[in-house]
Amino acid sequence: MFTHVVKCTGNYISVPSTPLEPLEVMVPVVIAKSEKSFIFTATKYLPVTPQKIKSIDSYIKNLKFEVVKGFVIYDVTVCQKVFYVYSDRVMMQSYCDVFSGSIPIPNAKKGLEVKADTGVEIFYNSHDFDILEQVLINMRLQLLEYRNIAL
Repeated sequence: MFTHVVKCTGNYISVPSTPLEPLEVMVPVVIAKSEKSFIFTATKYLPVTPQKIKSIDSYIKNLKFEVVKGFVIYDVTVCQKVFYVYSDRVMMQSYCDVFSGSIPIPNAKKGLEVKADTGVEIFYNSHDFDILEQVLINMRLQLLEYRNIAL
């Protein structure tokens, strides 16, 4: 049961005056940081030959991490909606791809939590039914460990 409320502001923890007993707080500690970018190639096939590609909207649908000694293993599900023109009508086709890999991080160890800031960009060329893509995934990772601190 919690007996006190503490307030965290920036790097400071404000504790209520005159605690009745020692106060224990769990604080996230950044163990390691890494910033990486990866390029994957993919080919999408449209059901018809488009007059032109109007736009491709992409987003990250799912992001999974597993931390092992020295590495962070990731699976990123990138989904996209391709809007194209066919017979003077705008059509839409959806796709999802899973991209996997690992990032070497010397201080990584099992049990650490991953806090991730990710982004995706699609660069493409179209040829007949095919869309040839370069998928750029940017990741900014922090590995966190939670520690108890007695105040």
